[in-house]
Amino acid sequence: MIRNFINALLFLLVMVIYNNAIAGWGCTGFFISNTGDIATAAHCTPVNGQLFVLRGNAFVPATLIGADYINDVVIIKITEVNTNSFKLASSNAKHAFIMMAGFPNRMVNGVNLKLYRGYVKAVTGGRLEVEVFGDHGASGAPIFNKYGDVFGVLVAGQEELGVSGSFDIIARSSTALIALAQKHGVVIRISYPI
Repeated sequence: MIRNFINALLFLLVMVIYNNAIAGWGCTGFFISNTGDIATAAHCTPVNGQLFVLRGNAFVPATLIGADYINDVVIIKITEVNTNSFKLASSNAKHAFIMMAGFPNRMVNGVNLKLYRGYVKAVTGGRLEVEVFGDHGASGAPIFNKYGDVFGVLVAGQEELGVSGSFDIIARSSTALIALAQKHGVVIRISYPI
């Protein structure tokens, strides 16, 4: 089961690059629809400038569909269709065990997917305090519950304290992303509590 999950990650996660596709800094994004819609952190998208998604070995232009700057989540789109997508969890209930996958520190690590595990320390409304390693480039990474559904998006570390590569990170619950998708007519798959 874990092997299937990891194989799915390779096709459903993308690196989001802004400004210069070759030299630009990157973040992580993930497919939320089968029509090319991708979620990532809002601070990963430029106010002015170009936006690209690294898909295979090609840089594909992307456009901004919708943004929630308060919760630091956005939806971007590429022209690729018939992709698979992750389910978004409709609940921000506290989960004892989580996994996060992303592309941390592209300038040092290159384009290498990293998988991390950890746990949620606290849930306050749509804010999740997560104990899991995070570094530059992992922003926008999906945070999975034990069922493999996305219930959070990594949005911040503790850089305000001068700590790069922090274990205490902040995520936004998938409920903010679900609301943004519905507002912009993006068809998504949602999992509901059992």
